[in-house]
Amino acid sequence: MRKQLISLGTSILFATLTIGIGPTVIHAATEPVVSETNKVAAAENEVIANGNDGEAQWSLTSDGTLHISGGEVSADGSSFAASMDDDLKPTVTKVSFEGHVIAQNSTTQFFEGFKNIVEIDGLENFDTNGTTDMSRMFQNLTKLKTVDLNKLNVSHVTNISNIFLNSGLESIDISDWDVSSLKNVNNLFYDMPDLTSVKMFKDFKNISSVSGMFQKSKIKNLDVSDWDMSNIKDASMMFAESSIETLNVSGWNLENANNLVWMFAKMPKLTSINVSNWHLPNDVSMDAMFSGDTSLKQLDLSTWHNIGSSFESGLNNTGITQLKVSADTELANSYFGTTEDEEGDIIVDEEGVPVYSGYLIKVGASDTELIAAKDFTNGAQGTYNYVDPSEITAKATIESNRGDQIIDVAVSGDLTQEFDVIVPTISGATTDKEKVKGKLVATTDEAGNTVYTVLINDPKGAGYVTYTGGDSGNAGGGSNSSNKPEVTNAKRLVSVHADKGEAKLYQLNTEQVNGRALASGSDWYSDQQMVKNGETYYRVATNEWVKASDAYVYESHSGVVVTGSDNYQTLTNSRGKIVSDRALAANSAWRIDRLAYINGDQYYRVATNEFVPIDSVSKL
Repeated sequence: MRKQLISLGTSILFATLTIGIGPTVIHAATEPVVSETNKVAAAENEVIANGNDGEAQWSLTSDGTLHISGGEVSADGSSFAASMDDDLKPTVTKVSFEGHVIAQNSTTQFFEGFKNIVEIDGLENFDTNGTTDMSRMFQNLTKLKTVDLNKLNVSHVTNISNIFLNSGLESIDISDWDVSSLKNVNNLFYDMPDLTSVKMFKDFKNISSVSGMFQKSKIKNLDVSDWDMSNIKDASMMFAESSIETLNVSGWNLENANNLVWMFAKMPKLTSINVSNWHLPNDVSMDAMFSGDTSLKQLDLSTWHNIGSSFESGLNNTGITQLKVSADTELANSYFGTTEDEEGDIIVDEEGVPVYSGYLIKVGASDTELIAAKDFTNGAQGTYNYVDPSEITAKATIESNRGDQIIDVAVSGDLTQEFDVIVPTISGATTDKEKVKGKLVATTDEAGNTVYTVLINDPKGAGYVTYTGGDSGNAGGGSNSSNKPEVTNAKRLVSVHADKGEAKLYQLNTEQVNGRALASGSDWYSDQQMVKNGETYYRVATNEWVKASDAYVYESHSGVVVTGSDNYQTLTNSRGKIVSDRALAANSAWRIDRLAYINGDQYYRVATNEFVPIDSVSKL
């Protein structure tokens, strides 16, 4: 039976001293000398209530300290506060275990009701040797910021699920815990808004589930790569809805896992994660595994072979821009390329079919066609970049009787299909067709840099344009018989030919600019072109133009190419002339840095003024 006494102060003590037995005379004692400091301290630590919980005695002093001393508590899976009046519980700010206090089998919710605790002292005196269940033990202690948990004996504890639920602890060190009996650690650090660092035990040999362990965690950086996870079966929601920015799980072995549902879902600040070393069983469930990770940029799933179970919504609404997969990586229901509405549901059309956006292109491939996200399921192999069509800018080269017309093309619609390319006009001229057919292709180097090109269908036949009348000049460098300059917007990179001296500059009226020129081999950005008197010019500064005959057009393009195995490969300079004293050996690899347009054909640059046709080499 729990008993409680309310102290009446020194008046009871005085009465006891003055009550005599028989004729005994009580002499007045001399009042001791007490300093003012001691008087204040004594008042602050005055016992205002006391009682017992089972064999354990407790007293509450006026400084807010709950002293628990001696014997076995009766609280077994319930709060110690049950032995106190409700109006006293909020006054407790500190719990001190003094003497040998013995816990029961369960300390679940032991501190529940003491919502204002800021300190727990003497845990080494709290004998939990017979305790097996510590779930929710520190639950809702929102003002408790620190406690020495390594003093707590957990050697026989099997369950610590939700032990810190909604507590205010800022750092946790349980690295010295003896967890040889531990089995249940679900939601261990669930919903701890102030927790910033954790030091953990690493023995998980008896543990099969870590579900929700860091769910809703506010920890920024977490490295748990050295944890032995070989016996884990359930890691569902382990990091879901957390604020983790960097997470290292690269060393994990999850060969026995069967439930990874929502494991990394809705982690808006996670930018990357390495799971490329994971080898998973065929029957593992991974629904919504990375769903909602809007800052996640790269993901390597190439070791995830023959995953036969659900990966539904596994890649939905992510920020992934590069994805590496094997031919048998399960992607059919991953919904990669879809987004969610405000309620977290996948956006669908009127018929309930998920709405996809974007395309994928294979990294390291030349002139490869785009794959619509909705068609990117099983069978793909390699590294792919995800492309937002709104970010694509592409050029097309239309062959004509007045030279190559190099134009910027605005892409739209289904980019996996041919589309119309509007033929550029020449002042006063008519053309045999207003549009030609083209298809968007991309070349992506190993660094992920991409160049988009619209290939004209049948460029020498149906895609060939014939101009009649008007100016004989054109955007590609033909002639113009008119004395009036024709200026058009045309963004491009140009480079001065390296086989001559500096290139002269001209004004819009084609008069030479005095005292200024472009250095041999130098690179420039041009935003306009002019055709006048049969000569084409590129603008490189305000009212400063360089002749097209003094420069060539190029695009930045890095990578490695390999020559054929049959014979050596000839080289040309930027004017398309054969380099007579140099060639590339057969079956040799060369680094390239740009794609050049020379006399209407495309070339890769392998040296300062040495080029090879793109169709004469293979790109790695």
